[in-house]
Amino acid sequence: MTPHRSVATVSQSGLVTAHDTGTVRVRVTAEEKTDEVTLTVVQLPVKNVFIEPSGATVLKDSEQQFRARITDEGGTTVTWPTVLWTSLHPSKAGVDAASGLVTAIDTGFALIVAATEGKADTVNVTVTDVPVATVVVSPSDIEVKVNAMTDVHAIARDSAGNVLD
Repeated sequence: MTPHRSVATVSQSGLVTAHDTGTVRVRVTAEEKTDEVTLTVVQLPVKNVFIEPSGATVLKDSEQQFRARITDEGGTTVTWPTVLWTSLHPSKAGVDAASGLVTAIDTGFALIVAATEGKADTVNVTVTDVPVATVVVSPSDIEVKVNAMTDVHAIARDSAGNVLD
């Protein structure tokens, strides 16, 4: 019995073991008699899509990588389906359609969807402002006369020293 080994193997007793999708011809020869059969190996349908991690809080202007774990009807994790990622709230968080990389755009909530083969999962992403680490007021000492005005400025910075809006 001689099928293409990358698709399937056949034991001497006729037990077929599928290795990959495809179609091969299996030839059986016994005492100078030969017969052939077409063997087609197909994927089991997708049963579930799971997004990992199952949720996230992301700072505005930051990124979070999500991954889709896909299982077939046999419960085996599979990698063959193409996953399409979408954001149902793109003004809050966008997502790269091919990779699942989420970019936080504005504070609020976004629902991210991973879909393949008619199955989907969703994940909630909370976008928060970058926390203020320091505030500097200038000038630092002010003397103002009665009924007079002066300008005071405050600059807020994050922990990396970036000026915040």
